[in-house]
Amino acid sequence: MEKSQVDFNTLIGRGGEADIYAVYNRPDLAAKIYRKLPSDDDVRKFTFMVANPPIDSSAKNGRVSIAWLLELVTESGRVIGFAMSRLDLKITKEIFNYYIPATRRQQFPLFSYFALLRTAQNLSRAVRSIHSRRYVIGDINESNFLVAEDAIITLVDTDSFQFNDGITTHRCPMGKPEYTPPELQGFNFRDVNRLVEHDLFGLGVLIFQLLMEGTHPFDGVFTGQGESPEIKDRIKSGHFPHGKRSIPYKPKPLISFQMLPIALQELFLLCFEEGHRNPAARPTAEMWVNTLGEFENNLTKCSVNEQHFYSNHLSSCPWCVRTAKLGRDPFPSEAAVKSGQHLKLPTVVKSIAPNTYQSTPTKLTPKPSARTTVAPSPKIISSPQSTTRQIQSNTSTLQPSKKKPNHINFISFLIRKKWLIAGSSAILLVIAQIASQVYDYSQYGYFHVGYPLLLPMKLVSSFSLENAFYAHSKSVHGIAVSPDGETLVSGSEDETIKIWNLKTGNLLRTLSGGSNSSIAISPDGKTLVSGSHDIKVWNLQSGKLIYTIDTGNRWAKAVISPDGKFLVGVTLQGYDGSTMLKVWNLQTGQLIRNVIDINQI
Repeated sequence: MEKSQVDFNTLIGRGGEADIYAVYNRPDLAAKIYRKLPSDDDVRKFTFMVANPPIDSSAKNGRVSIAWLLELVTESGRVIGFAMSRLDLKITKEIFNYYIPATRRQQFPLFSYFALLRTAQNLSRAVRSIHSRRYVIGDINESNFLVAEDAIITLVDTDSFQFNDGITTHRCPMGKPEYTPPELQGFNFRDVNRLVEHDLFGLGVLIFQLLMEGTHPFDGVFTGQGESPEIKDRIKSGHFPHGKRSIPYKPKPLISFQMLPIALQELFLLCFEEGHRNPAARPTAEMWVNTLGEFENNLTKCSVNEQHFYSNHLSSCPWCVRTAKLGRDPFPSEAAVKSGQHLKLPTVVKSIAPNTYQSTPTKLTPKPSARTTVAPSPKIISSPQSTTRQIQSNTSTLQPSKKKPNHINFISFLIRKKWLIAGSSAILLVIAQIASQVYDYSQYGYFHVGYPLLLPMKLVSSFSLENAFYAHSKSVHGIAVSPDGETLVSGSEDETIKIWNLKTGNLLRTLSGGSNSSIAISPDGKTLVSGSHDIKVWNLQSGKLIYTIDTGNRWAKAVISPDGKFLVGVTLQGYDGSTMLKVWNLQTGQLIRNVIDINQI
């Protein structure tokens, strides 16, 4: 493909070394063009990959499960990049969006456990295909696998795979500690030849997260002395909480490992316990495909909720029990989704009467063995919020909204000014005349550490709505008001931070910085902190980035101590995952200490 065929006016995405553009007259292709000319080794690597693609099992159905290099892009005979399959990012999302219950509930409420299981199978098939051609993925993590609502997987960033072209071993220089096997923890990946068994560890982690509601397999309640070790240290020590060894951890209480069929439990033990001593013992992708298929064939459908599926070795539905414990259904019924009940505030049931949630098992109708997708519901094909998120964000002032939000994502108080500010979808609400009564919010609890504290609507039902503003193109996850009450900062899933004059509604500045799950302003009003997949510290007045803290985790939140000296951050491994608090010096960014696993509080 010649450079002239690339549509440089249509930018699809940007990476660290290259940009991705559309291709003229080829809506099925995208071109990855490097800002600097690829080296001779890179050109040899790209050429080999184009000539030696893996088998894509989804191709016969017109889908893409492996976003492979298809042809080279050249300019005057010199390789400047390559063409690959173009993905529709409107219908595919990173895999963690499905296995984290809070995200799944908002974006894909009808993505059932059956669909999660099918996703795990398709994930294993894609990895099996890669390994069959003697490629090693290397950087297996929660961002390199995209999933559609029919459970089809697409593996991306394939140009970073490791392989030997007969002359050179092209290594994968990247990796995340949470998906790295114990024998490689702490290594510089540029100096390491990866092996298939290294991939198999990361594959096992992702499958575990899919089947165990986002929980990392090495997450658990620390029962030892001193500070709770980080996940990477637990992996290195082989401390699998569900294993047979005596270790200073016990499993998290909300979801049981015994919920899985015995055959799957055995595979996880091979992967994380026996595999710690002998990496060659880790289950292959083929073993996962077969065992997950058996699990699917032996699923039972709950008679209470048609979205609940579970192993037939259980006497009752574990999701009904989990719903009772959490006050919120992890897999809401179609009726609940239609009515919006799944987005309402949870009602926590503190005690459950024995056998209250027993259900009569109903066997699933056997499926054809060749089927690899979960058919989406013909009635509801997307989140109920999708129609309210088509919001333009190119205005220079806060524009009043004409629509009433259907739920509140985030709330922030400025008691001195008697203002309450809430984030809902892409809307900011400024609510006035807050009652002077001080509520004891602790009684309502944090239903998900790291996500906004949600209050029963009865507390805000009497508030008068003063203003509602279209502020972002996607959900608002973090808001803060400066101590002088003059500046409002909002952070959104649209990966922008916006700074507003609260009195006039004028937009003062827009910053770029991740999905911004938290926003904080220092007591002196000079420093802004945003939390996302990392933590960024900004100068509030100038908008200049001061420094970035790499948390090694996509979900990160941060607050500033009342004296303005310390930055406290929390990183999440998953819905029920280990939540580590860390303290930094706000001025220097120096880590002071890891505090505690918050699940022990």
